Amino acid sequence: MFLLRTAGILVPVYIMVRALAAFQRRRQRQ
Repeated sequence: MFLLRTAGILVPVYIMVRALAAFQRRRQRQ
């Protein structure tokens, strides 16, 4: 139960960090 709750918090944060990193990389290229 605790692991599921932790994953429910960490997974969206991880996705957001990956999206932000890709977005910044795309901005630097232009």
